[in-house]
This record gives sequence, structure tokens and C-alpha cells, in this order.
Amino acid sequence: MMRRWTALLAGLLVMVMGLPASAGELEDHLEERARLSLRGEQLISCSTAEGVDTALLQVAMADGSTLSWAAADDEKATPVPVPVPGLWELADRYRVTLADEVEYLGAPTDLFVIAEGDVKRVELLFDQETSVMVSLTTFQPDGTEICQARMLSWELDRSVALASAEESGGSELLPLTDFNSIPHQIAGFDLTASGETESYLVGRYADGIFTFTLTVFDDIVEFTELNDPQVEDIGRNQYLVDAQSFGRTVYHWTVGNDTYLVVGDLPSDLAEEVLKELPAPRALGFWERIRSIFG
Repeated sequence: MMRRWTALLAGLLVMVMGLPASAGELEDHLEERARLSLRGEQLISCSTAEGVDTALLQVAMADGSTLSWAAADDEKATPVPVPVPGLWELADRYRVTLADEVEYLGAPTDLFVIAEGDVKRVELLFDQETSVMVSLTTFQPDGTEICQARMLSWELDRSVALASAEESGGSELLPLTDFNSIPHQIAGFDLTASGETESYLVGRYADGIFTFTLTVFDDIVEFTELNDPQVEDIGRNQYLVDAQSFGRTVYHWTVGNDTYLVVGDLPSDLAEEVLKELPAPRALGFWERIRSIFG
């Protein structure tokens, strides 16, 4: 039986993005940043096939957590799912370079470049005095920009307090009872959170820069909130691919009577590596169709 899911997809889109903890000067900035309490205004811009998505956001930070919401709304509005860095450990494939000292909004900042071999993945700007991350830019493997998040203004404010998931009405998935059902690592991405319901298993993965969620349904599921899904050849297989706002992409396919969904901010080459390590798309065989008809 095919199911239609809408709210779940929207929820999965909010589960993506985190960024790095590393060695040396970058680690110092990130440790100091985790202690900050501030309010500010941030501009997000992400490249899409149709142009550039932009959003002006209000930002609040406290105890290492960050909340963003549309500038026209208030803090009780639904948070906008945008690339807001966390404090994940960088995967071994990445190296960090303190590239330069540059000026941003009239103040000196440290510019860090995170690369994988010769491929630049991220540029980060930290205010030297406060360790506020004032700019974050992610890149495709060919060097084109995926997303940039820039602080337009901010002020330190020790009174900032962010509600927990329980206080804000957020729902928690039950812990996985079958840990073998969700891989602990996929293409260099580590499993950082997981859960289950009666209908699906879900895991969140991070490599220190990019994140994605993997959801496995025990049925054939159709999603009704996709923007403009297209069938794309990735590797030797075909996937239903949908570009979402702010640099996120949805990959949707079926394996027999199960449905797989990957939602993340992955560059194209890393997305292909992730999909390659997951079960390939496969239609129901004849006897599988017979069994599904008769339950």
C-alpha cells in the first residue's frame, strides 16, 4: 500500500546541518563560540538552478545552540532550516588551514579554509575579539558556491535563553531498538542521532561539515510536498531528486517494498558516495507483488 507523507518531509528538512570542531586556532574559536550568548541578524543566500534563495533571519545563540527565524516573525515562529554550524568533529578526510586575516564589518577576522585534498569545502570567518562566526560559505566540488550565511549585526547578550525541544513542543523519536537497521557510518559520515516509529527508521549523519538524514519506510511512500522532482541518473541507478530551498536536496527511491529518503545539504560528489553505499533502487519482483497484494 502506498502512503503519502507531508509533515514528516518538512520535519526532516529541519534536521540538517552542523559544522566543525578542529585542531589549533579553529578549535579555539569554536570552543569560545560555544560559550557565547548573543542576538543578531543574519543573511542566508544559496544557489539554485532557478537563481539564488535569500532570507533575512534573526538569530539567537546560547549554550552552544542556535535558533534562527524569519526577520518578520518572532521567536515563537517555526525555526527556518538554514545552515547554522554546530560543533561536530571533522572527518579525517578534511584538513584545516588558517588562510588569512581579513576585515569584516570594520573588524579583523580569521579566515579558515576546510578542504578535502584539492577540493575546497568550506570557508569560515571568525571575529578575532569575540569568536563570533560572522561568515560561513560551502562549495560544490567545482568551486561554485552552495550557500553563504553572513552575520549583518550582532550583540552579546547574557540574558539569551533557548527553550529545549520538550519546552518548545518538539517531538522526540523513540530510540532505535534494532541498531543493525541503520548503518553506523555511510561514506565517511557518522551516525549522530537515530530513532524509529511504527512506520519508519531515521538516522542523522554528519562528517563535521555536511549533514543528511536517512529515513527507511516499511512501505512504498509517495511525498506530496516536493517542489519539482526529477528522475536523475546517479552512478548506475535512477533516483527521484528534488532541490529544496537553502541548499538542501531530497533523494527518493524504493527498494522492493521499502522506501528510502535522503535529505541533506550534500555537494554532488558526496551525495553520490552516500547513495552508492545504500541499497540500490529496485522494483518489486513478480512474487513480491503477489505477496504485497495478499498481505
